[in-house]
Amino acid sequence: MNQKGKIVLIFILSMTFILGLTVQGESQEDIEFVINSFKKTNAALDQYWLHVGIPYGIYQDDHQWLDLGNQLSKALELAEQNQLQTIGLQKFYRSQGTWGKETEVELQLKRQNAQTKEMYLIFQLKGNQSLEEMSMYYQKLYQTLQENQISPKINSCIQGSIDDKINNGTQLVLIDQILHNLKAKKVEQLDTDLVKSVSAFSTLIRQSIWTGNQKMNIQVATHLDVLKRRTVLTVGTPIIIVEY
Repeated sequence: MNQKGKIVLIFILSMTFILGLTVQGESQEDIEFVINSFKKTNAALDQYWLHVGIPYGIYQDDHQWLDLGNQLSKALELAEQNQLQTIGLQKFYRSQGTWGKETEVELQLKRQNAQTKEMYLIFQLKGNQSLEEMSMYYQKLYQTLQENQISPKINSCIQGSIDDKINNGTQLVLIDQILHNLKAKKVEQLDTDLVKSVSAFSTLIRQSIWTGNQKMNIQVATHLDVLKRRTVLTVGTPIIIVEY
């Protein structure tokens, strides 16, 4: 990835947490639209991710913090913890585990810094078995959040690969194919020799975020993996939340 692509990517990743807080109108149908559009490309699945980042409660004391984290862990089928963790001067709650055999799951409950009272819930899931598994865990997460009076605002991302170095024009055709399947209109675009990235808005997908004065809810990117001689395809809603 060239320097311009890296700068854009760092900016996107640095904004992921903030953008994760602004997702509106999440629907369980959203993930099915994204999965189906990815399947039509015939790309092989490499990884998928689910991410939640939302304000969650007000800090009172460490005991309350730990209890609140353990309540969430129990609901999300993760191990309860005996104490908060600390990195430097920053305390936070963290529980890690798996759903199924190999799907990695992590819950964090943290404050932005030691001076703020507002806490944030951060949940991340990473798997690679199948898109059917992704759909199943999305439904499970959605339902668990609802049952615990948490508004389901789930970011999702799929990454796969095509065993060929397709040229720039064909990469754009591939991206346009996905946008067409989602009935999405382009909002922003990055086009370099190694990276293509398009942000768009689809009326099929109910969640959305704002970029400038426009709504977006789907991001599609391709890049060439020169060493492995393949093209990597990444699709995210409402935004790609991993390195691409």
